[in-house]
Parts: sequence; structure tokens; C-alpha cells
Amino acid sequence: SGMGPGGTVLVGTGQSRDTLIRIGGVNDRIRGPAVPVADAYVPVNATMVRVLTPRSFRAGDRVLVHRPCTKEWIEALGTGHFGGGITSLGWKPASRDLDWDRTIVSVEGNRITLDAPLTTALDVTYGGGSVAAYQWPGRMAQAGVENLCCRSGYDRDNPKDEAHRWMAVALENVSDAWVRQVRFEHFAGSAVAVWETANRVTVEDCLSLAPVSEIGGQRRNTFRTVGQQTLFQRLSAVNGYHDFAVGFCAAGPNAFVQCESSGPFSFSGGIDSWASGALFDMVNVDGQALSLFNRSQDGQGAGWNAANSVLWNCSAARIDCYAPPTACNWAFGSWAQFAGDGYWQESNSHVQPRSLYYAQLHDRLGERA
Repeated sequence: SGMGPGGTVLVGTGQSRDTLIRIGGVNDRIRGPAVPVADAYVPVNATMVRVLTPRSFRAGDRVLVHRPCTKEWIEALGTGHFGGGITSLGWKPASRDLDWDRTIVSVEGNRITLDAPLTTALDVTYGGGSVAAYQWPGRMAQAGVENLCCRSGYDRDNPKDEAHRWMAVALENVSDAWVRQVRFEHFAGSAVAVWETANRVTVEDCLSLAPVSEIGGQRRNTFRTVGQQTLFQRLSAVNGYHDFAVGFCAAGPNAFVQCESSGPFSFSGGIDSWASGALFDMVNVDGQALSLFNRSQDGQGAGWNAANSVLWNCSAARIDCYAPPTACNWAFGSWAQFAGDGYWQESNSHVQPRSLYYAQLHDRLGERA
């Protein structure tokens, strides 16, 4: 009945770290045979690929477009060894494979058109790619949480208590889901965590307040996605850590739009390895950084945390925009202390349109959207 005073309050009591609300189906995905991509190179933003045996596919099929992590790609990125003469944290072949979850729009000859673009190039030099249809009978769809307050109990005598609820809402094995108009209070981990088996998720008009935990890794990753085609818009977070975060090999595209972080203890942006196709659009981080860069050994050897990603009319104490080998990152209309060899335009100024995401939404769906 609402997220404000007089609304519904759902409280996680006791010392359990269990997630308060889980939206999720069953991970029983059955992947069909992989068909190699015939193109020597498929660029970023492509929605069409050619395959060797097109008779395996038809319009409406759900498919995974696979890009392997190969020795050649790791060498090009320089992520096999981060220094110190120790390679245990370096990237290994097959450790950062990417899988885009897509729907086939049409099949013409050996050309397959997908419903959403790819966010990292497929290059035969680095292993090429493949396409496989899948069945997922246990995946949930059309589910959401809205109009309430989620609160975790905790030891009032211990401001760094961690024997209480970790996540407020987690989504996995789900498509076409949402979280909106929810206030979150006192959780140690994430207000909303979208895991890698989730896609087409919207999180909007939410507020995270007064998290309770130690200050460090895996804590206070307030609004976090490891999924794809996720939209986080009009969010506010206070005293988090990585407030607006794309995680390990998040295939994208993913967008954070019109989001505010106040008093965070660490940066927003990519927090693990190679999140591609991320958009930070009108994101303001008060007192910390917004970073697309090489984390090197940090994050257990995260290395390059983001690729082919865009910062648009953002502000932060510092903005890092570096260009990884084989890819790029872009920053437009940034207000910050600056670092990086990525693409910069109109720093300490503004660009039009005010929001890249809303402009593209207008182009696709019209003024009402």
C-alpha cells in the first residue's frame, strides 16, 4: 500500500542472512547444439549475424550468442598477469566467456536478425562466436515487487552488525520482471540484485537508506546487475558502497538512468570483469568515483571492468574513462576530476539531449513513452 509513511512494511527479523524477497524460477535451461558464426568479424551494436547452418533456427527462437574467452584475447588485453610474478589472479581461457540472451526476429538465408544488439565484437582472431537455441521451461516471467518498504532487523547496539538480512530483492531465472516504488532500509548487501540468469528487468523509483554492515567487498552493492537488458532508473542510494554496479561479464546492454548516490564509500560503475554495453545516463555520485577502467588485481583479478560503455551527462568526484584494447569507452558531458584515455566530449559542460536513454526511448516508442 505504498513506500511512505502509513504504507506496507515487510521486515526480515532474526539473525538470518537469507534474501528477504526472491523472484526466481528454476535453472533448467536446455541448450541446443552450437552453430558457428560464419562472419570473420561482427561489430559492436550488430543485430545481424550469419551462421553456417541457418536451418537450425526460426523466428521466435530464444538463443544464446556465445563469445569465448581465449588465450589470444587475454594476451591482447594484458589481463593474464597483473604483476608480482604471480599469475593466480590472471584471467584464464574460458574464464570470461560471454553469452547474450536474445530472441530471433527473422531468418533470411544464413542471416539471423536478433531483437537486441551485441555489446562486444565477435572476432575470429579471438575465437569468433556461435549461436545455440535453448528451451527454459522453468524460467519465470511477468513478476514484480512494488509499493512497499523492505526493512532488515539488526543489532541496534552494533552499527556494523552483519547477522541480519543481506539482500532485499534478488531476481534469477526470470524474464520481464520489475521492482518499483520500494524503500529499502538497513540491508547489508544489495537493495536489488539482478543475477546473470535474469533479463529484461526494470528497477525504478526506489530509495535505499541506512545500510548496516562492515565497509568492504560484497557489501552495500546497492543496485547491482549481472544480467542483461536491465534498466535502473530514478533511484537514490545513501551511504552505500558500489551503489550503481554492473558485475562479472554482464553481457548487457544495461542502463542506469537518472540515479543519485549520496555519501558512498566506493565507486559506481563496473565492479568486476568486462561488463559490456553499460550506460550511465544522468548518474550523480556525490563524494566518490564513477569508473570504467582496469581494476588490475583488485576484485580478485577483475582487470578491465567495463567495455563499450557510455557515460552521459554524469557527475562524480572523479570519472575514470579508459579504453581497453579491442574495445572503447565514451564519456559525454562529464563533471568531475578526469582520468583515462577513452573518448571524451564536452567535459565540464552539458550535451543534448539531456538523456541519451530517454531520447532513444522517444525514437522507438514516441512522446508518451
